[in-house]
Amino acid sequence: MTRSYLPRIADDELSERLNRIGAVLIEGAKGCGKTETARQLAASEVRLDVNETIRETAKIAPLKVLAGPTPRLIDEWQLAPQIWNAVRREVDDRGADGLFILTGSASPADDQTRHTGAARFSRLRMRTLSLAESSLSSQDVSLKELLSGAKNVSGQSTLTLDDIIEETCHGGWPGDRQRSLLAARRNVTEYVNEIAFGDIKMADSVRHDPVRVLAVMRALARNTATEAALTTLAADTGENDPMHPDTVGHYIRALERLMVLEPLLAWHPVLRSKARVRTSAKHHFVDPAMTDSLLRAGPEELSLDLKTFGLLFESLVLRDL
Repeated sequence: MTRSYLPRIADDELSERLNRIGAVLIEGAKGCGKTETARQLAASEVRLDVNETIRETAKIAPLKVLAGPTPRLIDEWQLAPQIWNAVRREVDDRGADGLFILTGSASPADDQTRHTGAARFSRLRMRTLSLAESSLSSQDVSLKELLSGAKNVSGQSTLTLDDIIEETCHGGWPGDRQRSLLAARRNVTEYVNEIAFGDIKMADSVRHDPVRVLAVMRALARNTATEAALTTLAADTGENDPMHPDTVGHYIRALERLMVLEPLLAWHPVLRSKARVRTSAKHHFVDPAMTDSLLRAGPEELSLDLKTFGLLFESLVLRDL
């Protein structure tokens, strides 16, 4: 299947940042479109995830990998963390803007290699396609205008409830945009399994049991968009052999470093407010289709359980925002 590039909201953001700083780091879950977005502006590239020889060179002599027309794209930089400090030094030495674009789908477990990025790097977070980027939204309503106090803001969606439920299950991965709902859902299931059996190794040096990783992910799916405490999530990992809350917390941090899990931190009202203060973060998967897959649900099941769909819809809204 031949795919054309879908314009992203991040396109303009990336261009603006390259015009004012030496390097831009595009972060986001695997497959969300980071590399293709970077390629729209990159003059040269090196992919550390597909070339083992170059990856080893990057670890031993990173400056060799940085040589090339700029902006130079370094794809999946975290596979050779030495790249970070090399880029930082090059930005300082060359004294120019728009030199490098780094992409990464995981933050190294030991993130201290990145503490010196201030004033050299700008971080740009990408997620899966929003409804607007998928051409499924009329884009009549502007969030900027709403926040600016506009009084006459209106719009009408042509999507039915069934359409939104199907899109929630389909997911927003660019590579699946033209695929059928069935094919896209199967790909999401494989995506989830790959996280548990492979990708999580990139985010943590500790050995993980894939079955337990999936158990934690399913517990998170059952409690998506809620204020579930670690004890609640741990209890949901199994009635006969539940995991310890501290272990669940460790797995959650690894999933966050893979950028497939996003914590929505508690909202704190103004000082002395009588409003109830939420203390626990809500957890959302980067795309609600992951939650749907982990729950083993589908459009038919969700259409009969609108309360559960409402939680997935909250994740959909959060992704688009």
